[in-house]
Amino acid sequence: MSSMPRIKTERLLLRPFCLYDAKNYFSLATDPEVLHGTDMPHDLDEGAVREWIVGHPGYWEQRKELFMLATSLESREIVGSVSIFTHERHNKAELGYWIAHHLWGKGYASEATLAMVTFAFKTMNLYRMEANHLLRNPSSGKVLQKLGFKYEGLFRQSYLKDGIYEDLVYYGLMREEFGGNLTE
Repeated sequence: MSSMPRIKTERLLLRPFCLYDAKNYFSLATDPEVLHGTDMPHDLDEGAVREWIVGHPGYWEQRKELFMLATSLESREIVGSVSIFTHERHNKAELGYWIAHHLWGKGYASEATLAMVTFAFKTMNLYRMEANHLLRNPSSGKVLQKLGFKYEGLFRQSYLKDGIYEDLVYYGLMREEFGGNLTE
């Protein structure tokens, strides 16, 4: 599991980031609509994005984090990003994702997260996946529920974003609960 994976779905290719992706990624990730619903920092700059991309292979090699760029198979345009942050000692990972604002409502978040969760359970053999979303972003929760994630609680005012304390909704999913095909 040393080289970074490439995961193909019906409409998407989840692939490692390249430095040439930095400008387009930065533009999409800093869209105010995307930033409003995620925990990405507002003070991103393109240089920081480049440094972050350079670190990806090392994070993966240490089995700490896997960041994948979701691109359209048809047009090759960036659709969004999906990631996992592993906790090896506990054989689990936290799932993160966002989709470009102009592509919301087309099922890309569900498709990308399904592929990543399948990879985490099948290839990485993880036992548990966790995810959370801002309470004011229920669409993110619907993506998790489609995959079979179970509601586990509300952490009241536990996340400080733009000077405002936000509520976070937490979900979890165990491998044996996952409806994806893990036998292939």
